[in-house]
Amino acid sequence: MEPWMIFALIAGSLLLNIPLVVWAIKKQAARNQQLQGALEALAGETNGELQPATKLRRAELRFPHRQQQARLTHHSSGGKHPVYSTHLCLDLEGLPHFELRIYAEHAFSGLGSLLGFQDVQIGDPEFDKTFVLKTSDADSLRSFLDEPTRASLLALHRQHSPGGASLFLQGGALILSVRGWLDAAETLREFLAAGRSVLDAYLRTLVEGPGSEDG
Repeated sequence: MEPWMIFALIAGSLLLNIPLVVWAIKKQAARNQQLQGALEALAGETNGELQPATKLRRAELRFPHRQQQARLTHHSSGGKHPVYSTHLCLDLEGLPHFELRIYAEHAFSGLGSLLGFQDVQIGDPEFDKTFVLKTSDADSLRSFLDEPTRASLLALHRQHSPGGASLFLQGGALILSVRGWLDAAETLREFLAAGRSVLDAYLRTLVEGPGSEDG
């Protein structure tokens, strides 16, 4: 095949993809605009501060939670078929804490054993069947996962399935993640209400230490 023919084929392919790229860019811009509006509405309710979107960063909400700093952020796996998730993050800087990972059964369920985590069961059949539980401190994890906290995590998991909810520590922060790009103010408000109760339970466990189990 002549070089000019190869060039023509490449140029034609690029031209055919331009409308798709433009559509994707416009769609993402509209999504970011809606998200920023929703976060701005929530900033006043949480005594928080909106961090506007830039070319390198999506908009996020930062707000105080108890004596710590919390953030509401959105993430994409990127690629041709991106997976979106919404995170509620609690900064644990300066606090002694225990490691944990709570997530639905999937291909990475064996990761905890490589990290030296314990596999734990709570004794709640529905919760134990839904989530894989791994931790560096089984007693603290059981104390943290009291009945209201288990109910909140199960409700979040059902609401955002497939993909559901997960809870883990990363970079000195406790992160509650749900699958999906939540950009409606009311949906984010509901996620914050459930999520902050989970954060409260974790902070309470850090302060009080492992206590009696409620079963």
